Amino acid sequence: MPMAMALFILGDSRSVEMALLILAFSAVLAVAGRNMHRWIESTTRLQIEREQLIDRLQHATETLESEVTTSRDRETALQDITAALEDQTRSVHLINGMVQRLQEATTDQELTEIIAGYAPQIIPGRPGTLFLMNNSQNLLTAIASWGDATGSEMDFPPDNCWALRRSQTHFVPADGREVRCQHVHAAFSGGYACYPLLGRGGIVGLLYIEADADAAGQDEALNAFAGNLGLALANYRLREALRVMSLRDPLTGLFNRRYLEEALVLEFGRASRTDEGVGIIVGDLDHFKRLNDTHGHDGGDAALRAVAQVLVSNVRKGDIACRHGGEEFVLVLPGASLEQTRERADELRRTLAQLEVPFHGKMISPITMSIGVAVYPKHGSSPDAVLRQADKAMYQAKQHGRDRVVVAGSLQGAPDHGVPI
Repeated sequence: MPMAMALFILGDSRSVEMALLILAFSAVLAVAGRNMHRWIESTTRLQIEREQLIDRLQHATETLESEVTTSRDRETALQDITAALEDQTRSVHLINGMVQRLQEATTDQELTEIIAGYAPQIIPGRPGTLFLMNNSQNLLTAIASWGDATGSEMDFPPDNCWALRRSQTHFVPADGREVRCQHVHAAFSGGYACYPLLGRGGIVGLLYIEADADAAGQDEALNAFAGNLGLALANYRLREALRVMSLRDPLTGLFNRRYLEEALVLEFGRASRTDEGVGIIVGDLDHFKRLNDTHGHDGGDAALRAVAQVLVSNVRKGDIACRHGGEEFVLVLPGASLEQTRERADELRRTLAQLEVPFHGKMISPITMSIGVAVYPKHGSSPDAVLRQADKAMYQAKQHGRDRVVVAGSLQGAPDHGVPI
């Protein structure tokens, strides 16, 4: 908070943006702490319930010992009690193991593998599917399935499930005494249960189980499995949001300088092993100060977002688009030659020159960019060296007329289009 207040006092737009980012990050951390507290409470509650169950079972054992008349009956009863206790202990152990691994999952693939691997062990004999809610809260998509569950669609809107409509578990017996969800196929005649998975104050997913409704409702392992899944998914989403915040520029959604530096090291290392090139395009918007003075900072932000969309739509799979800072952008083209990089840069320059950005009933145009091009290994053996060469070429493009592409070490760029210096 003192740092944020100090930045607010400075008053300039960059300081205010940084202050808001610090406050947002602090708020996210606070939410993360709250979710972790809830997870600890849930785990503690399971432990307490387990201890209570042990007490009840011990009491039942004492009662049985006083009532069973033969040693054979006594032995059978004790075996049943021991088996129940072992099953409960095993379920708690498996759920704890699953939750611990979910806390360390960093990709959707890992999330899928963990849940699909643990679910058949925690709730054996109960086929099911786990659905994850998208960020727009308008679609659920299956991310894990086990036990040959075939009764439900794999993608559907939340309104198609009664459990999500009512925000509570929906049990449907096979005899049809309860209204069936629209996401369940009409040809499926068995019983099922839908568990809404709650976390961070909202629904994060859905657990669909094909089983007799009465048995599913009385299955303590299944209920504990569903409760822990909700918290684990919410924490995963929160960690993913924090990771994106640390790597993405909040205004444009492009990767930030930090990610660029890490990506360049990886791409240059890969290129050195495969004897391929890495193209670097550094572009800076022309007369951006004039654009801000004319349309205000909101207009400047709208222009930056529009340019970012052009960059995203003009990159190949595997290319990296970054906002390097201010109105400067960087494209990394793994495997590209010098000629390919120059052609991509000129294509980008022409596309931007035709861009018109609607803003408060007007159009912001023209939007032009001065671009510098350099490639590894021709213009340097390290990321810093090649990036400096591309940056230097970009400034040469500024000095020689703007709205042009200049290759590092050469002033032969695109012809002057009459853009003032």
